[in-house]
Amino acid sequence: MTSQASSECDGTSSGPYDGYIPRNGDYQIPADIQDKINALRFLLETDLIACDAKWTLFVAAALSYRYDTQLKPFPPRFVSTDAGLDIDALISVINDTPKLRVVLQNIVEENYDEIDADVLDLLHHVLVVQREPMLHLVEDNDFDVILSNMEQSEQIPRPTHVFRVCNVPVIHEAIQEQPTYNEDEHPPKLAFHGNRLDCFFAMLTQVGACKQQPANTENAGDELDAPLKLTTDLQAALQHSPNGAGWGASSCGSMISCVAICEFENHPEYVFGDIASSIIEVRKPDLVRIRYLLFYGSRFPDEDEPEEKRPSSWLGRNKYSLSLACYMLLLASIGVANSGSGQYWKQVLSKKAHLLLDFCRRIFTPE
Repeated sequence: MTSQASSECDGTSSGPYDGYIPRNGDYQIPADIQDKINALRFLLETDLIACDAKWTLFVAAALSYRYDTQLKPFPPRFVSTDAGLDIDALISVINDTPKLRVVLQNIVEENYDEIDADVLDLLHHVLVVQREPMLHLVEDNDFDVILSNMEQSEQIPRPTHVFRVCNVPVIHEAIQEQPTYNEDEHPPKLAFHGNRLDCFFAMLTQVGACKQQPANTENAGDELDAPLKLTTDLQAALQHSPNGAGWGASSCGSMISCVAICEFENHPEYVFGDIASSIIEVRKPDLVRIRYLLFYGSRFPDEDEPEEKRPSSWLGRNKYSLSLACYMLLLASIGVANSGSGQYWKQVLSKKAHLLLDFCRRIFTPE
């Protein structure tokens, strides 16, 4: 996609990266590395969760069997003329990447010796070099307004995170010829699109990458010319969005199902809708722009939450003592049962049980 900025997110498309001047210290770094650190710090401080989401989509694409087509351009540090794309080295750096809030904390505190050079370079490539289109976390109230405009039921599953896609070009740039209809009569519309998690990074960053991907890997190597399928029903879109493995350290979850809210130009020559099945087929994917991403991710306990407030924290701290106490109680029970006094109490309890059963029979048995 091109980099023409939209007015609603212009405030986050650029910023004073050189405004963060490091303090004088013993640890000196080159100026070009400092520029990367400043740029990365600005984006992380602007919207940490959105950076986490975009990095998660990148990781999902890197873990895909189609990584060579999903990651374009491929991070240059991992490309060589002899070996080609070094996906193993890329995955190794991804595995070495700590949580982004830890990266930000090290930058703010100038713990540069804690920042791996390869991790910094890769984060800079994904979040800064490929920063457009950018993601912006959407509040719940704003999302409710979006759903009301799309006439969705209140019973739909609530996403864990919603992101606005910023700095995308206007749809009309994708139409090479002059439209033969009145644009006022066919304004852009919104619909949902479900797909595998590893497909969305390419759909955001590559021109013409909005393509329908197969739900399974049976035809993994085939180039699909099928039209892009949208739907006006969120439940139907979720059926085409299976849980996918993302970044394990992501605050959005390690397993995520992603649905896109797309804006499409209702061009009569390329867009065909089936009102009965709520399916919309777009024969020209360039007419589609992703406006929002809905994340349905697994939740993790917050590490900042006090440990004593976690439900299982006391059991976890005292599991050895509890196991030992249960074992001693079991041994004591066996010893009492095998002793002489134990046999006496067994007979007493047996007689009491028989008396209780006879009493119940007399009460509940009809005369």
